Amino acid sequence: MPPNSKEHVRFNYLKKLFRTEIRSDLNAFARGELKGPLLIEFDPTTACNYSCPECISAGLLNKERIPTERIVSLIREFARAGVKGIIFIGGGEPLAHKCMPDPIRQSHELGIAVGLTTNGSLIGRHLDVLAECVSWTRVSMDAATETTYLTFRPNKIKDSFAKVVKNIEDLAKRKRGSLGYSFLVMQRQHPPVTVDGLGLPCRRESITNAHEIYQAARLAKEIGCDYFEFKPMVDSAHYLLTFSPELRALIDEQHRRCLELQDDGFEIIAPKSIEYLHRTDNPVQPKTYATCPTMELRTLVTPSGIYPCPYHRGRGDKRLGTVDDSPFDEFWESDARKTAMTLIDPRRDCGFYCIRHDNNLVLGAIRDLHRLNIPLLDHIEETEGIDDPFF
Repeated sequence: MPPNSKEHVRFNYLKKLFRTEIRSDLNAFARGELKGPLLIEFDPTTACNYSCPECISAGLLNKERIPTERIVSLIREFARAGVKGIIFIGGGEPLAHKCMPDPIRQSHELGIAVGLTTNGSLIGRHLDVLAECVSWTRVSMDAATETTYLTFRPNKIKDSFAKVVKNIEDLAKRKRGSLGYSFLVMQRQHPPVTVDGLGLPCRRESITNAHEIYQAARLAKEIGCDYFEFKPMVDSAHYLLTFSPELRALIDEQHRRCLELQDDGFEIIAPKSIEYLHRTDNPVQPKTYATCPTMELRTLVTPSGIYPCPYHRGRGDKRLGTVDDSPFDEFWESDARKTAMTLIDPRRDCGFYCIRHDNNLVLGAIRDLHRLNIPLLDHIEETEGIDDPFF
């Protein structure tokens, strides 16, 4: 089993679900009267200046973007729908949209908290706004050295690794929100090579970045990050890729070393998906519920459409609507959206590991018991003192 990490509330989704500030929204959810989602994951563009071989969104990249004028109106519509947080993320690099950083500033001015997931290469262009307006920034790094970085995150930017590290360091000095260094543990299989003169295939070899987990965590601390997180890869259908015994042992050894870096200002975070892979070699996580309650609380908005969550990004058969159908707040309350939500049956469509599975179990119980006039929420203690709407 992996060594224990200090669990930070930013990744404790159940605690955040029961924040005092959204108790009224949960009661509205239980009654079936929630006005709109509380959280939007927002892809302003599919453009990306990297070409990472393991990118889960590789098939969606560099195809579409939402026009600037529509982004401006969408954010106003999100505010009218009662959205409390927007995560600028994407099948691409969100900061690559030509309108940036205005939508981040606009969201902040409307009282919507902003999260940002980025490859970090464009942080320097928008440093003032990011430092002032973003609640948290998470930079996808996956390496501790330039060689490993270019192996797993190839791009055409000169000295890209050093530039991104400098961008993170500059943001760390000025930020108001939190800053994280994200490390996706990858293992890449090389194709068989032919032995000279014999014509026989060699044993397939693999390369991994796992040997740099500790070194990356140490770098993250040195340049001013608040936390370092590492997580496992998934395949194109979002199923976790299991660890070989050798890779598992390496990850455990690196993790133990990382924990020595923790202090009051820096945390090491290993998500529950890492623990899940230590318990089983089966990447399937069966679901017993026919609807996904979390879909009522958060959604994904992209250039190609509105989807229930990132696990189904780009799947035409699961698309709820498009950004051009109608104003978002009107769309969310429409019968068309409610009918489209029935396209997802987690028992059939969500066999992969879902980080909101536990939330769905609890939310489902809250909703089902409310229908029986049993107010379960009245017996769940509110979580106070968490100024963070992201769950």
